[in-house]
Amino acid sequence: TADHISQSIFMKLVIHYDLVRFLKLDFDKMFAFSSAIQKSYRPASQVLFHGGLHAADMLQCIHYCLQKPHQDSRGLGFFMDNLDKLVAFCAPLVINYAHPGVSNAFLCRTRHPRAIRYNDRFVLQNYNLAACFEVANQPESAFLSHADREFNEAWRMMLIAIVLRSDISSHYEELGLLQTKIAAPDFPDPTQLEHRLMLLSATVRLAEVSWGCRPQPTFKRWANLMVEQLFMQGDLEKQIGVPVSPFCDREIVSKPRCQVSFLLVVVNPFVAAFCAQFDNVKKELVDEGCEANQAVLQTAIR
Repeated sequence: TADHISQSIFMKLVIHYDLVRFLKLDFDKMFAFSSAIQKSYRPASQVLFHGGLHAADMLQCIHYCLQKPHQDSRGLGFFMDNLDKLVAFCAPLVINYAHPGVSNAFLCRTRHPRAIRYNDRFVLQNYNLAACFEVANQPESAFLSHADREFNEAWRMMLIAIVLRSDISSHYEELGLLQTKIAAPDFPDPTQLEHRLMLLSATVRLAEVSWGCRPQPTFKRWANLMVEQLFMQGDLEKQIGVPVSPFCDREIVSKPRCQVSFLLVVVNPFVAAFCAQFDNVKKELVDEGCEANQAVLQTAIR
């Protein structure tokens, strides 16, 4: 069912890439871990965009990029080892964990207890990581219990790095870093941890915005959900008497203009940078994806 789709896809990917055998994971405990994460997602009637479906959408994108053939066999999958893949598959679950449907800026502005706890720094991401690590430490869902200490620490360190870098406030910094790395002749070098983290971060960020590259009907549904979630935050801000965040006022913001702006400013530049490194996914993600969707929106608002 839709309520369990992210868990189902996550477990199918774990099986497909044979991670249980390669990484000595406990399958039953991994199922319990993903089940606990799945149960944290808010009902779609409360949080329209972030949740189980968004996690599933991200997982599918990551799998697609890993599987897409490359002419010289050096696609994304060539540069990721099994630990990298496990981190990449866990990240969408963590990013969407118990998402309240509001931004970090909203939580900080309203002095939410989570913002106070994490000193206004990556509030959603820090909370999600702590909560998910707590789940992973429970006896019934400690799926890394058979792995050695070094592997556990590496998984934790990499997941923290990737999830913290996923905050939208870091988007342009991450885009700049990716463009700089791509310009270097030795990138990506899978023997360098910095390169692996950059590649993981870019892949997860691509997956977060990949809804902008979906075929037109799917894209329109995601775009409408994104804007409506922003509007719901704006409605809440008006109710409690704080300034309405940018793009969140349904009385003055045009949905199509907001959507095309997001494509132009956020989605397209990052997807283009990723495809500069992995041109085997350019046709689907750029030519038939975000650029085609942008053209349709621009035609609609003329």
